[in-house]
Amino acid sequence: MLFDSGIDYYSLSNPIIYLLSESTNLIFCFIFVLIFFFLKKISSIEAIFWIVLFLFAFVINIVINQNQFPDIGGYLRCVRDLRDNFYFDELGCQLIQSGGEDNLTLYSFKRGLPAIIYSLIPMPSIATFSSIGLINKLYIFFIYVFLKPYIPLKRNLIVLAILMVLPSVLLYSSLGLRDNLIFCTQVMLVFSILKRYFFFSTFLLIALSAIKIQNGIVFSFLYFGVFIFQADKTFKAFYSYCILVFFAMLIMGDILLATLNYFKLAFLNEDNAIANIKSFVPFKSVIEIIFISPLSFLEGLIRPLPLSISYGIFFIESIIHIFLITFLLKNVVRKDFYNPQFLIVFLTFFIGIVLNSLVIENDFTYVRYKYTFVSMFIIYLLIYKNISKKTIQ
Repeated sequence: MLFDSGIDYYSLSNPIIYLLSESTNLIFCFIFVLIFFFLKKISSIEAIFWIVLFLFAFVINIVINQNQFPDIGGYLRCVRDLRDNFYFDELGCQLIQSGGEDNLTLYSFKRGLPAIIYSLIPMPSIATFSSIGLINKLYIFFIYVFLKPYIPLKRNLIVLAILMVLPSVLLYSSLGLRDNLIFCTQVMLVFSILKRYFFFSTFLLIALSAIKIQNGIVFSFLYFGVFIFQADKTFKAFYSYCILVFFAMLIMGDILLATLNYFKLAFLNEDNAIANIKSFVPFKSVIEIIFISPLSFLEGLIRPLPLSISYGIFFIESIIHIFLITFLLKNVVRKDFYNPQFLIVFLTFFIGIVLNSLVIENDFTYVRYKYTFVSMFIIYLLIYKNISKKTIQ
């Protein structure tokens, strides 16, 4: 490793060490690209495309304002902690304490588990924020290579390439944040559930829940629907499952409302948006949430509105998302989309967008949460033909 363990991280204020560290890491990433090229898993054009994306990741970490992502250093420290000690010595990497009492100690894997996953890649140097960003880029590269055989049409492979260069995917797969791991895990989880790989799906769902519990709960809807209720096989099973979930929401209404209100308050507090507690309007009815969910879904797809240049970039991305989904529904899925498998995956996507739209006021935060669901659904549409059922009972 090219760093002094006594130094938290290196930046461009130490240009020689920074460039030595990241040039070594870039070469390491390029070797992976060339290996898959020589194994004929990717073409020469794809190899160049991914080499450019790795270079973009390097540049993004130089020009980005790291203060906009206050948690970006936490994952770097945890990876270094694990490499140095072979266990987590830093408190923030292994657990979160609340109140200082033993009985109020809550265990959390939201940093520890990503650090373990990052450590599976033997990156030569973990000295800068860019180091974890390049590991993230490697993971999304592996996802691309994995998905390619399931996307035989060249035009659909181009759509996947376009998805990789859209602002949210390009940004968050280049930074040292857990969002890219969440996205990659969700893609693999949808694939493994629909392929009915029970043990692998269970492992992925547990991992997703450990990294981000909200997303794990959303994907539990798909997991239990497929493995327990067979809701992807017949319309009867699908509608029965939906009715059961509806009544479960009514029965657990108080818990559901309290959870939504808690997260909405937490996000407002995180953004310092609660100047007056009276500005907070809590959700009071599950029926109300169900009725407003279609509008929240449409609003969630289009957010953020172009109120500034930075918002405008992500607004254009939202328009592109809608265009890609419409294009794939029309030209790839066509009339076949009306089957229980498609509907249960769409409902999972729908729930993810609605829940985040309801509780997150800050548009930048929302973009970070939204892209993992939208991009996952676009990928599902790309591989739909190869994992969908041949007949509907």
